[in-house]
Formats: sequence, C-alpha cells, structure tokens
Amino acid sequence: MRLRGLLFLAAALALTAEGCAWPEPYVYRYQEFDRAQPTFNKEPTDLKSVGICYNKKNATPERIAEMAKAECAKYGRVARYSHQRRLECPLTTPMEAVYLCDAQQGLSQWPLSGSPLPR
Repeated sequence: MRLRGLLFLAAALALTAEGCAWPEPYVYRYQEFDRAQPTFNKEPTDLKSVGICYNKKNATPERIAEMAKAECAKYGRVARYSHQRRLECPLTTPMEAVYLCDAQQGLSQWPLSGSPLPR
C-alpha cells in the first residue's frame, strides 16, 4: 500500500513539474478574451504599440525585440523600445516589454523633432 502511494505521488509530481515549465514569450493583447469588446476575436486594423510578455529565465532581449519588430511590421511600422512593466501579464510571464510601433521613416506624416516644417 505504501509503494502505491509513493508511485501516485511521484506521478503527480512529474505531471505538475511538466505543467510548470516556463512559457515562451508572447504578444500581449489587452482584453483579447473579453467577449463584450467590439474587437473580440478580430485582428486590429492599426497598431500604435505592442507588449511582449516574458519571463527572463527563458527569453533574451534579442528574441523579444524580434517579436515586437515582426508584430509592428504586420502594419507597416517599425518597433521602438519604450519601457517595461511588471505584473501586467500572468505570473508565469510577469514582465512586459512595451514597444511603440512608429511609422516608417519615409512614410511619416510628421517631421522629426528639430526638422523644419514643409512649406
């Protein structure tokens, strides 16, 4: 009987440990699963910023930057790092890197700071 209990405990621990592996970084979409939102289950038509949720135990800055770059590129924009936030994402991926999706340099409607306005 004692052996059966130990085998059950070992199996339970193995299954629990498998479920606790660090998740891969992912694009965070605020209220993505809120069915009351009009944007539920729809791709955005434009993107001003993108958040990447990650855990620093299994993510590199390069990988996070590439994910942001790819997401902004879907909308013809370029990613620019803005800031980090903690605990906006689930506890297994507690960090969020926020990138602004800027218009591409040649396509911007607004001049860069210090640039003269067109006449």
